[in-house]
Parts: sequence; C-alpha cells; structure tokens
Amino acid sequence: MNKPSVAAKPMGRAKAPNRRAMAVLTAERQFRALAAKWHRETDIHSSFSTIESHPAYLQIIEMGARALPFILGELRDHAGHWFKALRSITNENPVPKGSDHEGRRKAWLAWGRERGLIG
Repeated sequence: MNKPSVAAKPMGRAKAPNRRAMAVLTAERQFRALAAKWHRETDIHSSFSTIESHPAYLQIIEMGARALPFILGELRDHAGHWFKALRSITNENPVPKGSDHEGRRKAWLAWGRERGLIG
C-alpha cells in the first residue's frame, strides 16, 4: 500500500497592509517627494514669499490633514519654514505673540503632541 504523500504546507503570505496603512504610506511618499523638491529648489532663497509660494509647498498644503504628522516630524527633526503650512491646514495658531522661530517651533510641536500627531 502506498502511503499518501504529505503535501507541503503552502508558504504563508505576509499580511497585506490594510487600506489605512497603505494610505499613510502613500501620503508619506507623496509628502517626502514634495518636501525634497521644495528643499532642493528653495533652500538657497531667503525670501519667505518665494519659499512659501513654491508649487511643491502649496501641494503639501493641499494634502491637508494627511500631511500634518510629516510636517510636524520635519519641524521636530529639522526645523524649517513649516508655519504657514501648519496654519493653512489647521486654521489654528498656537503660537504666542512675539515668539521667535524656536518659540513658534516649540508651540507647534506641543500642539501636535497634544493631538497625538507626533511622539
């Protein structure tokens, strides 16, 4: 009598990321590409109007709330001119009057932490 062969178990597939995770990855890729282009093309400028009117910066603003964790992460890790984007997306301004760049940075980072957008 022939013994039936033991069929090899199919290799388990890694779970496919859920839609929310994929959307976050897609938003992060989009943000990173736009931010890199914006930096590449504006880091040599000192004019805020030139920096904040760049098409890539405006596209980041158009991303809306999806961009907030990435903007705040950039602000935390590298500083930069993200304040107009944050105000435009959130319609808020947690910055005390008379704050310097570091004061504005700290206020926005505290705002983001309070809302669980960054660690």
